[in-house]
This record gives sequence, structure tokens and C-alpha cells, in this order.
Amino acid sequence: MQRVLAQAIDAGVLRWTVRRAQLRRRTLWPEAASLDALRAGAWGPLNFGDPGSPVEAEVEPVVAPRGPRLRSQRGAPANYTFRFASSEPVAQAHDRFVHGDLFLPEGKVRGAVVMVPGAFTGAHYGTERGFYSRMARGFNSLGIAAALLDAPLHGRRVAPGEISGHDLLHGDLFTYALGIAQAVRDVRSTLGWLSANYGPTGYWGISLGGIVGALLVSHDARPAFAVLMQPPLRRRAGMGSALTRVWHDQLSESGVTDDDINAVFGMLRPGTTPLCGSERVLIQASRWDTVSPANEIERVWEEWGRPTISWWDHGHVSMFLSADALIAEAVGFGDAQIA
Repeated sequence: MQRVLAQAIDAGVLRWTVRRAQLRRRTLWPEAASLDALRAGAWGPLNFGDPGSPVEAEVEPVVAPRGPRLRSQRGAPANYTFRFASSEPVAQAHDRFVHGDLFLPEGKVRGAVVMVPGAFTGAHYGTERGFYSRMARGFNSLGIAAALLDAPLHGRRVAPGEISGHDLLHGDLFTYALGIAQAVRDVRSTLGWLSANYGPTGYWGISLGGIVGALLVSHDARPAFAVLMQPPLRRRAGMGSALTRVWHDQLSESGVTDDDINAVFGMLRPGTTPLCGSERVLIQASRWDTVSPANEIERVWEEWGRPTISWWDHGHVSMFLSADALIAEAVGFGDAQIA
């Protein structure tokens, strides 16, 4: 019964997200030149390299909003917003800056964490941002500063009038891949910036942020810890969720084949070893997730030497029903690694 309910919630919310993001009506098809280059073996590899800490970061204080907040928006707002130049090449011309919110503890800071949210942040603004704020303040309660990034083509990184996250999943496989690689580089820059200012720095990411984190620890040994919540690690084109099925249909309509998709997904495959050490990795997974299937997560978990993993009786969306327990587990794991 739990499985049926969890997958029903996933299907309903993801179908609503597809409509909200107008994936069918606002599609931008991939460039023929990129597709030809991929098939000729001349597109790629993706750049996950470390651009170094930002030369200059613009940091502005946040004025706390007045009035009551909904239960889903619990958690004090960030102390600061920040911005610095993203590395080149970016996925879209208008996405040239890293944007984020900085949450600082009231007392002594003993470390930090970079946080990357899931795709389409803003489609469910109150629930999502409230959850991320609570996660950040959970880290703060243990003296850990938290920098919550806007993922590429999300939030403050979209074109005027555009929908947050639409350009990342609008049917262009190449923009998606470049955006993921850009996110990894942005995290590496932020990691260096936070480490220089606050000490040992870890990583937390959910869904989209989960695959970014898996690639991060595959290329960077610095994270003090990495919590990957529902990382969509699948390589195959057999996309079964209400969200990814629409994306797959759009790709097929534009002439992209399953072989093309697998070729690009192969470039986004995590390495076989977390460079930071498998003991510093926690995976939080849903048993009945259609976006991040359990068998794909188990495959990487085995390759990585079986790091700590917790299984939850949820789907991709219903996972938020266990928000308090997820926050406690993630924060506790990060605290133990930094200690």
C-alpha cells in the first residue's frame, strides 16, 4: 500500500511539474551540429575541472521578511546572498554567474557545507525552499556554515521571463550535460571559497544536486563529507517517470536516439571511487523512486565500496514527508565527519 501511495504521489506531482514548466510548449531542440559531432565522436568530454576559488565574490546582507511564514517555510532566512562569475563555457549566455544564499551559525563556525537543490526549484517554492532552509539551519545548529546554490539555469540564473529550471530539461540533451558539468565546476569553486573562510567543507545535494555531488566526489578529494539524497544515477534511456518520459519523448521527436542519449549519459557517469573516501559518503535513497531507481543507486553503491546508505519507504516526491528525519540524519553525518 505504501508503494502504491508513494508512486501515485510521484506521478501526480511530476505531471503537474511538467505542466507548470511548460515542457511541451517551450521546447528548444538540440543543434544539429552538436548531434553530428556526438555521432562522429567529436563532442565532449565534459569539463569537471576545478576553476579555483572565485577571484571576487559579491556578498550582500539579507533583510529578514516580516510577518508569519507557512509551516512549509519554517527556518530562518539566509544571512547573506552572494554572487561570483561562473567558469566558461556556460550552458547558456545568460547564466554567467553563480548565485547563492549563505546561512551562518550564531556562534563559532567550525566548517561549512555546499548545498545544491533539485531541478525546477521554484515550481514548489514554499515546500522546497523551506526544506532547504531547515537543512541549512540544521547544519548551522552544529556550527557549520551553509551555502545554498542556485543550480545552473535555475532561480536567479534564468533569462528574464523564463521558468526556473526549464532550460535544463527542455529537450536539449547537450544543454543538460553542459549544465551538469557547469554545476560541478561551480560547486568546486564554492568549496574552495568556503574552505578558505570556514575550514573543512562538505557537500549536500538532492536529486539534480545528487548527481552533481556524485560527480564532485568522483573528481575532487576535498569534501569533508558528501550527502547525496536521491541521486538520479541512471545511464539508460529507459525513462519511466512522469517527468523523464516527457523529456525522452521530446528528444526522440528532435531526432535524438537512445544511443545518443546513452552516449551523453556515459559522460555523466560517476567514477568508480569517491576520491574523498567512501566512508565520508552518505546516500539517502527511496525504495520506490521512479526518477532515481533503486537498482541504479545500488549499482553505484557497490562500485563505491558500499558507503553508508539509508533506504526510505518513499518515492521521489513523497520523500519530503520524512523531512525532519532526513535532516537529522544528514546533519548528524556531516557533523561526525567534520568532528
